[in-house]
Amino acid sequence: GVLHEDVRTVWGEGLRPYAVEAKLGADGSVVREASPRASGDEKVLAPFNKAFQPTGGLKVLSGNLGHAVIKTSAVKPERRLIEAPAKVFDSQQGLNDAFKAGTLTGDFVAVIRFQ
Repeated sequence: GVLHEDVRTVWGEGLRPYAVEAKLGADGSVVREASPRASGDEKVLAPFNKAFQPTGGLKVLSGNLGHAVIKTSAVKPERRLIEAPAKVFDSQQGLNDAFKAGTLTGDFVAVIRFQ
């Protein structure tokens, strides 16, 4: 009862069509069933009346390199501050190359531009 039905989506009106679980049928076809009413693991997906945080736990970061949305709700408050030098890469491949070359030593925050 918490899905908004007064929204337009690519599938039409409401969010109900998204509340399904896709599975493979016995013949290999895709079968869509109603999604479970309760979370299988409340440490991962909490019900709204037992939310990790009252604000939803999403934060928007903005800086000279761009913007990002991060999920903080499942992270303990004492673990939310990271102080480490930033290593900036222009692509995921650049980060991968640095890893393979063994140049990623010590603590750092990886920033991948253009993502």
